[in-house]
Amino acid sequence: MMKQGKLQGVNGIKHVYHTVSDHKAGLNIMTTLMKFYLSHHDFERMEVTPYELYLFNSEAYLQGTPFLDLPDIFQSLLHTINEPRPIPQEKIRPTVLNLASGFYGVSFVMHIADTENGEEARENLKKAYDRFVDSILWGV
Repeated sequence: MMKQGKLQGVNGIKHVYHTVSDHKAGLNIMTTLMKFYLSHHDFERMEVTPYELYLFNSEAYLQGTPFLDLPDIFQSLLHTINEPRPIPQEKIRPTVLNLASGFYGVSFVMHIADTENGEEARENLKKAYDRFVDSILWGV
C-alpha cells in the first residue's frame, strides 16, 4: 500500500501501530516478541524469502512491492510528512528508533497496566499508540 501512495505520513505510521491493536491477539503477540528479544541475545535476523512473501501477501508480491522491515517502513513514512513541517533529515534516524521502541514498549506497558480484555483492551492499546506517535512526531 505504501508503493501505491495509500499509506503516508502520520496516518501511515498510525496504521502500522493499528495493525497490532486491531488484531485480537495483537497485545499477546507483542508481549511474546518482547519476551523473546529479552531472552535471546544472539538471535539471527530472519529474512523473508520471496516465496514466503508470496504466501503471506501474494498481491504485494505480484505488484513487486519490496519487503521492508519496521525501521524501513517508518523511515519511508517519515519522509512523506510535510505538515505542519517536514521532519529534518538529521532527525529521521532518531525518530525511527523512538517509533520502533514504542512499537514494542507501548504494548508492553499496556499489558502491565490495562486490566481490560477483548475489544476494550484493543481500543485502549490503539489510543495509547496514537498518543505515543503524536508525542514523538510533534516533539521533533
